[in-house]
Amino acid sequence: MPERVTTIERLAAHWRVALPAPFSNLYAARREPVAGSCELAPIEALLEDELRWRGIYPRLLPFGSDGEGAVFALLAADGLPVMRWTEDADHCVPVASSFAAFLGWCRLTAAYERQDAAPDAAEPSDDAAPVGGPLPRTERELNEALVRADPLAPHALAVLACDVLRRGDAGGAASLTARAASAAPWFGDAWFLRGHVGATTGHAAEAAASWLLALRCPIALTSSTGAYGLDADGDDVQIPEAVVDGLRAMSGALPTGDPLVALALGEHPFSVGTRLALALALEAAGDIGGAERETHNALALATDDSALDHAYDALIDLLRRTGRPHDAERCRRDAELA
Repeated sequence: MPERVTTIERLAAHWRVALPAPFSNLYAARREPVAGSCELAPIEALLEDELRWRGIYPRLLPFGSDGEGAVFALLAADGLPVMRWTEDADHCVPVASSFAAFLGWCRLTAAYERQDAAPDAAEPSDDAAPVGGPLPRTERELNEALVRADPLAPHALAVLACDVLRRGDAGGAASLTARAASAAPWFGDAWFLRGHVGATTGHAAEAAASWLLALRCPIALTSSTGAYGLDADGDDVQIPEAVVDGLRAMSGALPTGDPLVALALGEHPFSVGTRLALALALEAAGDIGGAERETHNALALATDDSALDHAYDALIDLLRRTGRPHDAERCRRDAELA
């Protein structure tokens, strides 16, 4: 036990975060813990960065997977929310506001999936509904249960907002998207959906303001319109592209002088070169946070080794110039991954 605790401390130092107590306690009890469908990797594997990949959003700290293409990771942000990245769609969304809340998410989703796999099974025992109340029988009931268990669960709030909007409750949808955006202001989906509600209800100014805030979110931490049932025409559009489409439709009402407005209205807003050029301009204007965001976005948009090399070189150089050698070293290690 003491040796394992020391290893946990090494992981905290390696990740440069204060690991939440529930996370440490799981590893203190078992070498390879399991939470619902999530199998947590051995700490030795985490120390060797075995769950990371070339092109990963640098602030993700992956710790486990479900064996079906989904990876779970802490996000190095306030509260250490838990993200779920899916390989097939390359989506990354916040499923829980903390690791403690994530354990509840695992129990609820596992119970829901068990009854979904065997709908004719006998009524589940009390321990199948881990947070109290009836076992959710539909996706809507599942998301409602997730929000009851974790009122700051950004993705569940966003999905519920779309469901509420489809039922004609624009006010309820606006409230839910506001909660999602407040819980995770870096989650572009929440701001996009807030803008979508505004545009749907004729509030163009609110839509534009929300979509401009969506542009200030990392591309890597978004999904697509299909994830919210907004692909009625069969077009599953990536959220950042949907944001740009929305802004272009109201270009005459947008503020002038904002470099992100110029990006949205200009040519090739999703090219690596465009984002790196914007990063340099923002750094020259003293906006270091914006420069880092756009360099991260260039990394997220890179689709081949040459573009990845270019983005990593720019990001590592920026981090070193701005006095963050440890973050630069993590990116250097990521750049060398297969």
